[in-house]
Amino acid sequence: MNATITTIRKVTLNFFDPSCNSNKVWIGTVTSDGKFIAEWGRVLEGSHRQSKTKQFPSISQAENELDKKIAEKLTKGYRYTETVDEGASVIPDGTDLKLIATEQIKGAKTCKTTGDLVGYLVLENVHQICDVTSIKYNSQSGQFRTPLGVLNGRAIATARNLLNRIYQRHSEDLVTEYFRLVPKDFGMKIPSATQLLTTRAEIQEQEQILDALQAVISASLPTSEKVFECSLTKVPASTAFGRSKFRKIRKLFESTKNPHHQAYNYHIRRVYQVDMPMQNAAYDKKACAIGNVKPHWHGTSTANLLSILKGGLIIPTSACNGRMFGHGIYGSECSTKALNYSVGSWAGKKCERVFALLCDFAMGREYKPTHSDRNFPVRGYHSTYVSPGCAGVINQESIVYDVAQVRINYLVEFESGIDSTARTGF
Repeated sequence: MNATITTIRKVTLNFFDPSCNSNKVWIGTVTSDGKFIAEWGRVLEGSHRQSKTKQFPSISQAENELDKKIAEKLTKGYRYTETVDEGASVIPDGTDLKLIATEQIKGAKTCKTTGDLVGYLVLENVHQICDVTSIKYNSQSGQFRTPLGVLNGRAIATARNLLNRIYQRHSEDLVTEYFRLVPKDFGMKIPSATQLLTTRAEIQEQEQILDALQAVISASLPTSEKVFECSLTKVPASTAFGRSKFRKIRKLFESTKNPHHQAYNYHIRRVYQVDMPMQNAAYDKKACAIGNVKPHWHGTSTANLLSILKGGLIIPTSACNGRMFGHGIYGSECSTKALNYSVGSWAGKKCERVFALLCDFAMGREYKPTHSDRNFPVRGYHSTYVSPGCAGVINQESIVYDVAQVRINYLVEFESGIDSTARTGF
């Protein structure tokens, strides 16, 4: 019986240069029977690459040929494509992302409404990536893939840094480097580098894609590892306590609305209590130390909620989001200011099913600016509290600079055009 032929080494290199409409991939493989296989072609989904095979007397000679070809390609401007190993899965092999989220988020299996919500959030997370990129998702393997493979964590971190630099100073070289790192199927015609990543919206889109990828990508998670350590509990209409809690949150929302906001016509549909033990423990310690706890609304796109349930809110390191008061977690006591971010008013979008988070912010010692022309955070202060009409801000805004200063208490679902006060149940 012939021995099974296996892959000894496999290296993927890519070359991206919009100035000459070049978007190429080269793959070199050495197999256990002494073969060296070279594949090359344009970065296209499902394209049939050209290939050539050489047989060598030994594996070492085949590897020498691979090293020689790699050196030649690198001198021509190719770079290594940083992906997870071909066989690695971002979640346990054969496990659908929806299944693992439903299994691990407490409350998703025992309550159909909560289970349906988790499934919806998974789909929104996946669609955010797949609808606007050439990145694909395989629900059977749980993998997101660029046209050249699954991005690894180091590549994502480097890509974030490049986006930040592009936002600060648009450069054709930086744009070229970014798409060498995050390969994309541009078809047969690549726009000029001067036309790529030129607007804040385009950069935000790429940053959101990286956020979503980061939420689920890790190499070869063991099946015993917990991805989601949180619980979602729907506030019930069937108990007096549930009805009281719902009305209290609804009153807080309605009493802090701004009639000039796009989100003003939205009303609360459902409320889910959130429990994230690890994040809550860090918050309790911090809040005890600095105090001054205030309820705040935090809006975000629906596609980001799966990421938040996985690891809590994060402080983006990129300047792409136009953060006037520094890198921090932003919230508002004005409910519709926060909800506007969920509705997507900044991009002229209209969503029928949107969510916001109701959180506690441990503000500690607050800095209250009258102008925004200084560096934030201000030394000696735990947070920034911007009053309405101050520092160029129309509606109240708060910023904390430590993730431990935020406790997520509720995930609140909204819908437009229906007055929740008229509901007999929820």
